[in-house]
Amino acid sequence: MKLQKCIILIVMLCVTIIRAQDQFKLNGTVKNQADFKVFGLICELVENGYADTTDSSGVFNVTGDATAVAYMIKKEVPAPQFKGSQISIPVTAGGQRVSIEVFNVKGSKVATVFNRALPAGVHTIPVGNYLSTVSQSVLVAVVTCGSDRSKFRIVKAGSHNLMTQKISGGVSGMNQATAEATKTLPVLDSLRFKRCLEIEGQQEELIEYTIPVTELEQEFKVTLDLIPYEAIEWGKTQEGRSNETVGKELGKPGSGIYPYEFQTYYNGAWCSEFYCYCMRIGGCPLGDDGGSTTRPNWLKLGWNILISWFESNAQYVKKSEISSLNFKPNPGDFIQLSEHTAMVRYIASNNDVYCLDGNWGDKVVLVNRGNYKTFSSLNGYGRRSGITGNSFEIMK
Repeated sequence: MKLQKCIILIVMLCVTIIRAQDQFKLNGTVKNQADFKVFGLICELVENGYADTTDSSGVFNVTGDATAVAYMIKKEVPAPQFKGSQISIPVTAGGQRVSIEVFNVKGSKVATVFNRALPAGVHTIPVGNYLSTVSQSVLVAVVTCGSDRSKFRIVKAGSHNLMTQKISGGVSGMNQATAEATKTLPVLDSLRFKRCLEIEGQQEELIEYTIPVTELEQEFKVTLDLIPYEAIEWGKTQEGRSNETVGKELGKPGSGIYPYEFQTYYNGAWCSEFYCYCMRIGGCPLGDDGGSTTRPNWLKLGWNILISWFESNAQYVKKSEISSLNFKPNPGDFIQLSEHTAMVRYIASNNDVYCLDGNWGDKVVLVNRGNYKTFSSLNGYGRRSGITGNSFEIMK
């Protein structure tokens, strides 16, 4: 199967709200550009913190209390702030009507704490006194000042002691119909996809993409342009191994997992095979598993074939183009060195490029090549990420 020119990662997200017992549930399946299930990807609601991690089938289920409600911020304006059990409300123009309404977990209004016009200035209202008689322990306060509104999640911890979490602030330009609709407390938030990995000995939180959740039932197609850290991390586990031992714990020859000894592919030179195999193990192969037993489509034999693949399917950056394109390689990029290939493992703070080489002294070795722009044996880089960008669309 021929790869499309643009390599993308597709996330299919089916959103369902379960009203029973005031719970919501967001679920979906995450796949990458080669139709691999993505394992260990954290999917979380930004404002409310509910999260899940994709399992081995790429499935996630984000569930939580329906009181955790967030609204998309359309315009930042001075917003009310809670101070203990009181709320401080800035009024920017005299005569603006200020109201504070409180809703329960079902979206029903349980109290109007305050509702009258106020002069310009900052006004403090003792919300705790009004809520002391409300039986529910978890509430949502909607503060409206003119056409601007803010929302707070309130957790009562005693008659006057309130713990609050700001959900949003300063949503302007609502018409009356929209304002009425918000009283049902629809779940509106942002769903963020991220990974937590150990990279060069440091724990890193990699934010891949954030998309808005604007309705109770939605299905998304999301395009993520991932740096293939999983390929790099697997490649690191092979350091010091020869072609006869790389990846052998993954299966037996002929199993479709371990690709035999690398020298059987390309006259004993297995640097390009190692790069291709890392990409396949990391879920970002350069082709599918079709082809012959000794020539699967994911395997590109030799540096010249790899260059041709990147020129046709992604982007190949020659050494002479690095400065004009303001290019800096990412981890996982292919690097072509005279008649040798390697994988970019990381760029040091001094701009030295550290490469993971297969068949370097007949071993897998980490090599510092020097400045990524100028070192003498460099010919160019094949970009493995930073090609398509991130995007999403709502599926009908």
